[in-house]
Amino acid sequence: MRVARGSQCAAGMDAYTPWSLSGWLTSTALATVAFWSMFGACVDAPVAADEPTARAVIAWDPLQCGNPHRVIVELDAGDTEPIAASAPCTVGAVTIDAPHLGLYTGRVYAWTAGATMRSVAPLELALDAPVTRWEVPTPR
Repeated sequence: MRVARGSQCAAGMDAYTPWSLSGWLTSTALATVAFWSMFGACVDAPVAADEPTARAVIAWDPLQCGNPHRVIVELDAGDTEPIAASAPCTVGAVTIDAPHLGLYTGRVYAWTAGATMRSVAPLELALDAPVTRWEVPTPR
């Protein structure tokens, strides 16, 4: 029975030179910098826009809808881009996020694919609270 002496371990220790140690340190530092650069790019996402100042909830009676169609609400404040939203009539309401409080004019109407708009009704909303609910006749 032979007892292993430290000759094999000593030969393995000679493989580590000052250059291999500096190479290991350099590669570790580069890997760390690369990781944190990529991680920082993911975390530093742009901040979402602020919540809208005003929200209009336009509601109607869904039991009076009749044939399936969509209800479209268009609002215009005059000084900004017009805004619009739609929902199936059976939902009974549609929510529009407005950029600011104030007076909005527009229209509400029924629409089906392949058909023109029908049951057009003018709309004038005064958004003076963060959430304003407005009842309109059911567009058919």
